[in-house]
Amino acid sequence: MTTFALDITTERLVEFNATINAICQQEIGRIPSVGNADDPVREIMMLMALQGRTGEQLREFLHKQSEAVTNRARLAQAEFDAAHPAPATPVHPTAPTPVHPTTPVHTTTAVHSTAITPPVRIRPLGPVFVDEHGTPVRLNLLTMFAAARRFANGEDLTALADETRALGFNGWRVFLRHAFIDWPAVKPFEMPIDRVRPFVDRVRAHGLYVELVVLCDTQPTFDDDSNVRHPNPLAMTLSEKIARVRAVLDAVRGADNVLVELMNEPPFNGAEVWPIADALGLPRAGDVPVASGDYDIIGHEAGFRVLDYLTNHIARKPSLPSEAAKDAHFIFRGWPADQHSPGFHGTKAPVVEDEPDKYGQDRGPSVDDAEDTGGGFALSAGGATFHTVSGISANPLSPREAECARRWAAAAAFVPATAPTGQYTHDGLPDMPLEPTRDAGEVVARLVGTTAYIVAAQPTPSYRPVLKPGWRITRRNARGNVLELQRT
Repeated sequence: MTTFALDITTERLVEFNATINAICQQEIGRIPSVGNADDPVREIMMLMALQGRTGEQLREFLHKQSEAVTNRARLAQAEFDAAHPAPATPVHPTAPTPVHPTTPVHTTTAVHSTAITPPVRIRPLGPVFVDEHGTPVRLNLLTMFAAARRFANGEDLTALADETRALGFNGWRVFLRHAFIDWPAVKPFEMPIDRVRPFVDRVRAHGLYVELVVLCDTQPTFDDDSNVRHPNPLAMTLSEKIARVRAVLDAVRGADNVLVELMNEPPFNGAEVWPIADALGLPRAGDVPVASGDYDIIGHEAGFRVLDYLTNHIARKPSLPSEAAKDAHFIFRGWPADQHSPGFHGTKAPVVEDEPDKYGQDRGPSVDDAEDTGGGFALSAGGATFHTVSGISANPLSPREAECARRWAAAAAFVPATAPTGQYTHDGLPDMPLEPTRDAGEVVARLVGTTAYIVAAQPTPSYRPVLKPGWRITRRNARGNVLELQRT
């Protein structure tokens, strides 16, 4: 006889049914049928409830299902269509109507689309990536470390790809080998080389770019949580690393949607990226864009090297959202010598901000932090990755992660991909269009022609932008701290 963890009464069954109906309406947009073997959603969730699962656990289960992902994509498209109706008649450009700075105007809205458009081939040019016509293209990536493992295991990536596009992102950051992403379990994985090209082609068919991290967890040993040292099952010699990188670069040669990072966080994963690059003569003509993975500039300013672009891991700290708009600018441009540094010549190549703050299911940075960071990175970086707990295992994002991702992507979409090529300025400088404020962390702007794009990160509740003469606000987000200005 079946027994359950709960006392079953009529009142409890009615309560469970009401909860299931509410969750299903929110997550999949419908009330599931009863007793239908082809539609067992209600029965599965009722069994889970009888086994003692909470309402949030039921919601988490349904949130990951492909029907829920499709429903979120449909709602996002409807939201975008409602906010951007097609004009009934041709609209001819006219001078914008002046808007008083305290009057609410357009809010940020991420560009969501379920239509699949293949990515275009890109190359680095100055601080950005551009297509064959020289038009800037921003990389707006999601962490999806284990996507290659899922593909190699025969799993369908459609739901993950649909959610990625629906949230406003255009690619993934993926590890081709790893041992410790399931920590404390050690599960070695290395993508078979003959599966690399089919994987990136499948990701392209889903309309996404992919930044492939070739090497990870190559060090000879590792310490467990008790500081006991063990041999690493994925340890590699230098010659093995060189051969692996060569094989991956050959496999993806000519792919439109691929960038390659030689190694994730080299100091912690086996180092040796520069002997690898030198042995292969990188960068090479005909390869996809390649980054070394090395971002350890401080202390190595004089001899620091860059390949086609740089993948940076900005320091995780409470002020990260305020640092976001400045970080890639100074890495690209460099800085003069002072008492703290011998000076840095700058990368003179695009910066992709990988692995910033990690957004978790019920912890981590706030939704407002996500908005400020996404907008800040868009001002100065050629791309950035939204990093999550769920993405490490290539799972669908939790509701909280998804909401943070939407806000990040919306703020990034507010800023055009051309912005990093504009003139940089910040709070207190003469060419800054806003008066100085003490009610925000950092206020950074890019001046692109007669337009200014501004992020006032981590504002206080009393923050209000005060315009200098000659400027007016033409767009802003709901919080009033991500702004577009025009010269009057």
